[in-house]
Amino acid sequence: MIRRFGICLVAVMGLVSMRVRGDVVPVPPDPGISADAKTSLRMEPFAADIAQKISDEVNKLVQNPTDPGMVAMIRQWLITEDPATARPPYQETYSQALNRTFMNLLSQGDPPVNTKINMGLVIKDLNAPKMNLAPTAEKLLSDKCQAVVLVGEQAGQAILQVSVQNPNFTSEKRDKLLAAIVASVAANSDGPLAGAIAEQAYRAINPKLWNAGAMPQGDNLSAFILANLNLQKSRIEAYRTTGVPGNPDADTYASSLLLAKEGWNVMNSDQQFQAVQAAVYLVSYMGQRAAVSGQASNQDLIKALQDEGFWLSGMAGNIGDTVLQGVCDQVHKLSAGMPADTIKSTCEAVFTTAQGNPAFTELKQPQNIAGGPSSAPSSEPSP
Repeated sequence: MIRRFGICLVAVMGLVSMRVRGDVVPVPPDPGISADAKTSLRMEPFAADIAQKISDEVNKLVQNPTDPGMVAMIRQWLITEDPATARPPYQETYSQALNRTFMNLLSQGDPPVNTKINMGLVIKDLNAPKMNLAPTAEKLLSDKCQAVVLVGEQAGQAILQVSVQNPNFTSEKRDKLLAAIVASVAANSDGPLAGAIAEQAYRAINPKLWNAGAMPQGDNLSAFILANLNLQKSRIEAYRTTGVPGNPDADTYASSLLLAKEGWNVMNSDQQFQAVQAAVYLVSYMGQRAAVSGQASNQDLIKALQDEGFWLSGMAGNIGDTVLQGVCDQVHKLSAGMPADTIKSTCEAVFTTAQGNPAFTELKQPQNIAGGPSSAPSSEPSP
């Protein structure tokens, strides 16, 4: 397992270095797909040639995983041959052929790690209708290598942020990809990239954090709200039972949607209750862990508590609960230099105050965990 992590890290660091330094030895690009194909409204005369050329390039990617010049050329070829100026029939045919080629390769043994990483990078930068590549992204998300999973999440975000506006991107396809992204975090809860994987997953499923695409509406937005609730609940279980997961501040990213007006005002009362319950658990467990953790971990947790306090305060203001808003403001103002008892009592006050709101009287009390505030064991269900 350790050796596997080493291979994954070397692969991803090599790719990052290659993309940043720009010192890859140039390799002349292979001949491209004909310009006629890219401007035609009929793909029948060109479909076979498009598929063959894509297959040839991807095969070279497999055969030369450690040749940075060749890898960079092939990746750029696959992106360049899908120009934004191409007509929709070409882009549709191109992305379908690319997905078939990728999936055929992924279903036959175990391709080199670098090859799988490059698949994700190509999907991320592609111009074509990316929804056709969702099966490839889902496959990458279930990989054994964390570096591949991380790039798979980036590909998943690229697909979601442009596909949810497309009526051909069905709810079944959307929900399957969302579920794969959420599951990838639980499957990679340990290891050197666990925190980065959690953060990227939150970014992929939170439209407020996207770098492209409009905010989804209606059923699409509801699906993203549900995915954020599920992912945050899954991570909260780690605080309760195990310790502090990697990158705790990432867990506040869900709250930036769920507790802000964009999400809160479209959720039903049950979802709103779930969001507040999750926030109460998160503040309590983070506070308990921060009160007994080492300095570095304490600082990470305090930053996360400050951010969660900010989103909770905004939600309280939105519903007109000024008392809860004031208590959450105190969480937002926590600092790493405060006494442990102050951190604990400030975080405990969120539950007791929120429970005083008529909408949240059924909130469950957070459990007492090692070093945490004294409270009765909770019957809280697993996420």
